[in-house]
Parts: sequence; C-alpha cells; structure tokens
Amino acid sequence: SEVRLDPCLFPSHADNTDGYLHPNAITLCWRPDSSSLAVSTMDNVNTKPLRRIRTYHRTTLQILSLSKEEDGAGRDVPNLLPVAPTWAPAGCSHYVGAVQSSRPLNMKSARARQVSMQVAFMEPNGLRHRECKI
Repeated sequence: SEVRLDPCLFPSHADNTDGYLHPNAITLCWRPDSSSLAVSTMDNVNTKPLRRIRTYHRTTLQILSLSKEEDGAGRDVPNLLPVAPTWAPAGCSHYVGAVQSSRPLNMKSARARQVSMQVAFMEPNGLRHRECKI
C-alpha cells in the first residue's frame, strides 16, 4: 500500500481545541516537486504586524521571493491570514495560494462589518497575481 503525506505542515498545539491557528503561527508548505519551500511568517513592519510569504530554494535555503503587490509599487500584500500557504498541484502552475481578508481581522471588525475572504495567488517571483473569492 502507498502512504501519501500532505506536504503542508501545520503547527500542532495540544492545548488548542478550537482548531484555529495562533495569529503569529509560522506555517510552511513544500512545492510538489520539492524544489522549494513556502514559509508564512508574521513580521513587524514599521511597528505594525504583517504576514509575509517567503519562498526558499530547497538545498541552499536562498530566498527566492517575498510576497508583494503586483502593481510594481513594492508594497507588501495586506491582510494575509495565518493559514498555511499552498502550492498548486504538480504540472498545473507554479503559484502559491494564501488566504487573504478584505480588511484586518479582529473581533471588533468581524462583528461591526462584513469581511470577505479570497485566495490570493503569488507568482514564483513573489508578486500577487489575481485572486479567487471564497
């Protein structure tokens, strides 16, 4: 028989019974051909928390890309959620998918206004390229 493991690793917490990841969780996912690794981390940028996705080369750990907006301004992609990035299946494309909200999430904003979610796609060079509403 064959065993297939999910290449995306999620942190596990014995005391986490609600199924949600901590907002500062670090998650990662190997590309299906194992040539690179996508890592989602929470960084402190200009004293504000910001989630970023970096991709690294598998053997050298050289950084290949950092998530940025596609408009060429060099802005970071806002409102990425602490969900593991996911590579498109082998032979499909080289995009990395990440869940993004329409505005920063906190308990106050979630109750006061409707928040929409989408999957944002990052190209191999790290630029955000399109989205799919969920």
